[in-house]
This record gives sequence, C-alpha cells and structure tokens, in this order.
Amino acid sequence: MKWESIHPRPGPDGYSFEAADHYLEFGEQNGMFIVGHCLIWHSQTPRWVFQGDDTNPITRDVLLQRMRDHIRTVVGRDKGRIHAWDVVNEALNEDGSLHQSPWLRIIGEDYIAKALRVRA
Repeated sequence: MKWESIHPRPGPDGYSFEAADHYLEFGEQNGMFIVGHCLIWHSQTPRWVFQGDDTNPITRDVLLQRMRDHIRTVVGRDKGRIHAWDVVNEALNEDGSLHQSPWLRIIGEDYIAKALRVRA
C-alpha cells in the first residue's frame, strides 16, 4: 500500500487500488489483523509528489495538501477494514535524529505531527 503503488500519478484519477484490494481480501478471508503500510515514507514515493509546476520547487503548503489528500483518500476508502496504519515510516536515523527526507526538507520537522493529525 505504498504511495508508488497506490497513487502513482497525480490527482484523484491517479490512484490504483487493485493490489490493495487483493491484500485486504486475503487478510479478511483469513481473519488477519490488517496493517496498512505505509502512508508517508521517503522511499517508494513517486517524484511528482515532491515536484512543483514546471521548474518551480514545491512549497510546504502544496506538499502538506498532497499529504492530507493522500492520507484522507487512502485511509478513508477502506475505513474499518484496516485495523492499524504505519503513518510515517523510517523517519528517524539510528542515532535518533530525523532522516533528511524530502518531507523534512520541504515541510519541516513538524511533518510527522501533521501526518499523524490528518483525519480520514
């Protein structure tokens, strides 16, 4: 359920839930505790997520809106079927410092808190 698989292209028509649907069906058919992995990650996120229009860099506000839209769409679609979510994946280095990701560079240190507060 990583971003590159579930939302490979920009916009509301850029979602592809086929693989996620198979994952959910398997989990439900086998009585499993289903975890959605993962909503926000520095890896396996399409380039378009961090790119602005033309040659302009993306702004904090635009990336925050993309993050909120993605989380609301993905979590909201299967609400009640997925029991837990990995909201932000691998945000810390082994020494406890924040990983220097595009999320951190563009949004700032509060990107984790912002992601955790999005409601579907």
